[in-house]
Amino acid sequence: MSASKQNGHQAMPLVQVDEAKDVSLYPRGNEYKSPSCVDRWRFGYFTIVPDGNPFIDLWDILMIIALLATAFVVPYEVALVSTPSPGLAAFDLCVNAVFIIDMVLTFNLAFTGSGFHQGQWVREPLKIARHYMAVPFSDNFNAGWFWPDLITVLPWERILTGKNAATVRMVRVVRLLRMFRLVRVLKLFVRGHTKYGFSFALVRIVRCLFVTLMFLHWLACIWAHLGLEAEMYAISEEGDCWLSRTHLAQEKPIKDFTAGETYRLALYFCVVVLTTVGFGDISPVNHVETIAMTITVFLTGLTWAWVVANVVGVIGQLDMFSISFNQAMDDLNTLMAFREVDKSLQIRVRKHMHEAYHVHQSRHHWEMIQWLSPMLQGELAVCSGKDQVCNCIWYFRGLARGQWLTDLVLHFVPDLFSADETIMDRSAVSVIRKGSCAKKGKILTKDAIFGEDMILATEALKDTACPRTLTIVESMKLSRYGLREVCERHDAVNLSVRRAQIKLAVCRALVLLAQKLKRREDKGLGWDVNDFKALAQTYRGGFVQHSGAGIGTIQIPPNPALDQICSEIQEIGTVVQRTKVETQRRFDALSKKIEQIDKRTDALEHEKRTGLASNP
Repeated sequence: MSASKQNGHQAMPLVQVDEAKDVSLYPRGNEYKSPSCVDRWRFGYFTIVPDGNPFIDLWDILMIIALLATAFVVPYEVALVSTPSPGLAAFDLCVNAVFIIDMVLTFNLAFTGSGFHQGQWVREPLKIARHYMAVPFSDNFNAGWFWPDLITVLPWERILTGKNAATVRMVRVVRLLRMFRLVRVLKLFVRGHTKYGFSFALVRIVRCLFVTLMFLHWLACIWAHLGLEAEMYAISEEGDCWLSRTHLAQEKPIKDFTAGETYRLALYFCVVVLTTVGFGDISPVNHVETIAMTITVFLTGLTWAWVVANVVGVIGQLDMFSISFNQAMDDLNTLMAFREVDKSLQIRVRKHMHEAYHVHQSRHHWEMIQWLSPMLQGELAVCSGKDQVCNCIWYFRGLARGQWLTDLVLHFVPDLFSADETIMDRSAVSVIRKGSCAKKGKILTKDAIFGEDMILATEALKDTACPRTLTIVESMKLSRYGLREVCERHDAVNLSVRRAQIKLAVCRALVLLAQKLKRREDKGLGWDVNDFKALAQTYRGGFVQHSGAGIGTIQIPPNPALDQICSEIQEIGTVVQRTKVETQRRFDALSKKIEQIDKRTDALEHEKRTGLASNP
């Protein structure tokens, strides 16, 4: 495995150069020369592409942890610690080392271009360096991060040696410029959400919690600093401050307060102000604290309003469909009350709405997946079980799974019918998913279909019987228009549907012809060969819809086997008719002979009776 694949990015062609610009690679005409390591580096062969690279994902997580630690430790260190302890010094050293490594790594990390090259990875190291060392915060906060990173890693304590502690401590605040680096969280969030699909409501709650805690922490550090450095900010020489109003000040002087004790009191003070509780046990004393409290109240009020708005928004948007459903129910109740609808009908309407909840929810989900591409929509529908609905329709069972199935399931629409309701839709085939209905003395239950003859063109061959629901019936409906669109795109589906048309048309035509012949016999008219000729023309245009006006757009060539069957049907009809004529002729001749015999018998009997009368 090459080094490029180990680094988690796709291998590029060895070197992409222009012969006119770099003829050193081709010293003898067109003879190829293996590129050097410098050429490979110059064209980005060793550049790391973050997309799909687990090492970069782990490094981004480490950087975010370092940034969050900086956001909480640096304000505490600046406000409350004059001389850092060995632990804090070690922490600062480790964080600086992480940021220095990140600076080196950024020079070898590909970035996505903007403008015309948006979405393309820029791999050339020189372009990466120009992007990283550009004007700070340019290109929508994506470029120029070298200079803020450089300022935050400089050892200001050693550079400002000889300055007072307050100056050095305040210079450390420059490290908070690293907080702008939290824009990395957005990129990491997109990659994490793509992989794990966590809830955005959870993200909003976590964001509110983090921002509120960090804001309280910073305010607490500021107020703790004002309390400990009261002599620096207060007008009075005694250094009276807000800490003198606390219960701890009654036990020992303020100068003996530890940093932890001061921070806990300041955090309590800021939480009381943020939540607008206002116990009044701690209050500002001097004019500096009064100004600081005015700013604090204003900022905490905005923060608390933002937090409440986010929490209310998350709670209100947990189930948007339930909210719209409840609103629809309220509007429907208002409408029925205004129209003075009968009480029994109101009950039926409400019952139907509650039972149709899942069907309307499925329609809501269908509207939601319209954001996806057609391919992803179909694959998602297949994984949701709609392919089983296709298997219930008999003229789709013999087809191999393919792209047609992905396209077909998109046209299935959920539908629901109340009990004791007649289903009148004859332009779609429906598959029962729940409930039962009756049709022509048969009980149709789950996975049964009705309306499958919607592919026929002749109305006389369609079944006019309409199913009647016995219970609440949920079904998946495929319209004739949707099936036509699929047939226009997939030849195999079109051919299968055309064959189903022919088969169903011939079967229905035979039944129709048998019924016609039965009626003729009941009237004493006998059979007619023209009925068989009409059946023979069924395939050629009498019953099956042709392309251009039918389901598909492909002209199906004549079927020799079916032509032979139709010819045999014609021959059978001719033979039957010929036999019928011959039989009728013989029957007439026999009838005449019988009539002659009867006449001769009558004559003989008459002569016999006459002779007996004349000669007794």
